[in-house]
Amino acid sequence: MSDIAPEAWRRYLHLLLDGFRAEPASPLLRPPLSKDELYRAMLSLGGSGDCTG
Repeated sequence: MSDIAPEAWRRYLHLLLDGFRAEPASPLLRPPLSKDELYRAMLSLGGSGDCTG
C-alpha cells in the first residue's frame, strides 16, 4: 500500500493515539483514502477485484 497512499499511516496513527487521550479528540491531519486508493490498496493485499460475491 506504500505506493498507493504513502502518508496514510499517519492518519491511522493519529486516530490510534487520539483514542488513548483523556481530553476530546483533535482534528485529523490527513484525509481518508479515496475510493480508488482504498480499492487499489485492497487489491494489493490479495483481493480478487470481484466485488459481486
